[in-house]
Amino acid sequence: MTIQFKAIKQNLIILCLFVFVSGGIGMATEQIENNASDKPSPKTTKEATKETTKENAQETVQEAVQENSQSSEANQPPETHNQPQAIPVMVVEIAPAAAHTRATFPGRVSAYRRAEVRAQITGIVKTRDFIEGSAVAAGDTLFTIEDESLSAILRAREADVAQAKASYELSQQTIKRYQELLKMGAVSRQEFDQFSAQNKQAKAALAQASANRDLAKINLGYATVVAPIAGRIDQALVTEGALVNANTTQLATIEQIDKVNVDFTQSKGDPSHLQSQFQRDNITVNIVDASGEIIAENGELQFASQRVDEATGSVRLRAVFENPDKVLLPNMFVRVQISQTLDEKVIKLPQSAVAIGPNGPFVYQVENQKLKQTPVVLGEMDEASFIIESGLATGARIAIQDVTGALRSQMPVMGLTAEEFAQMQASAAPPSEPTNQPPSQGENSLEPANTDESN
Repeated sequence: MTIQFKAIKQNLIILCLFVFVSGGIGMATEQIENNASDKPSPKTTKEATKETTKENAQETVQEAVQENSQSSEANQPPETHNQPQAIPVMVVEIAPAAAHTRATFPGRVSAYRRAEVRAQITGIVKTRDFIEGSAVAAGDTLFTIEDESLSAILRAREADVAQAKASYELSQQTIKRYQELLKMGAVSRQEFDQFSAQNKQAKAALAQASANRDLAKINLGYATVVAPIAGRIDQALVTEGALVNANTTQLATIEQIDKVNVDFTQSKGDPSHLQSQFQRDNITVNIVDASGEIIAENGELQFASQRVDEATGSVRLRAVFENPDKVLLPNMFVRVQISQTLDEKVIKLPQSAVAIGPNGPFVYQVENQKLKQTPVVLGEMDEASFIIESGLATGARIAIQDVTGALRSQMPVMGLTAEEFAQMQASAAPPSEPTNQPPSQGENSLEPANTDESN
């Protein structure tokens, strides 16, 4: 800036000198013409005077121009002659460092336990014994189904048991008598075997009757529908007076949400690799909202599937979260954030340094004042940086700003780190001019200072 200002100043001086000399030539010419009108002189004398004056003016201008060019060349740095200036580009130097990866996946909440309450007998619903949406305990009565027919069936089965028991006892007594008669030779062996088989048939009939009685008791118990698990019960799907069919009609749904399952998918890697990775102690699983605030933390990561979806190439994972405040509800879509601290050193680059092309991600590496496009393989994210799995070596200088202008100009580039860039800007800034403050009274002032002495 200072060199350009001096050059402009010298050009202005030359211009003023040229105008002044031109004015002097005009005045001299007018004076000669006036004298010629008063006193005629030879034509050759006038022309000679003009030529002499013009030659002197031209010599003066040429000397000033030559002086200006010499001073400009002297003030210009010698290294800029016939050499293109390098374009500064901000870079980062590759150095391995510890990383803290963080990945977010879309997930869906499901109840830790879920039970569909269904009728196990056919009948008419008599009562509904719960409040919809309330918490129920395991074994609480939910519905009552008419049981008159079931009670009658139970009584019939009990009568069958009594009859079978009497037949069996009579058969037992008969077989004992035949044993004594067989020893005495009063009955044949064939008759004894026949009564022995009848005794066994009576015993089997008693067992069958007892089983039918037990089944009737179970069916009668099904007339009272109880909660299979503890949890929060949803709305009733049937009302009093409705006919329900055994094992088909759903009455209500109970979900246990003190704990919840969160299912999500991982789109890369194989299940064995993911399982070994997520079994480390430095894994943290949280649920966050859209702003990044944690809703539920310290989830336990589990694998719900060991199969890769052939359509999407992803693996389904499951995490279990404690949900004492019932913040997470079934079928809610959430964001699952998995954080992991890597023990080994890795290479990281800011997002501004990585570009995506038709052949994949790449970076611009500064080598020998040139930009070199280098393909890389990206890994997980560490905050706002990419973890580079392969493609770069330690010590490489990677451009972290837009280099479109440098590529188009095909000029040499000069890679500067952030500290070097700041130092260059500080050295290129013009020095601050001192502020013109009015002199204090009695100091460098044209007026005398007031004194207490009287004249």
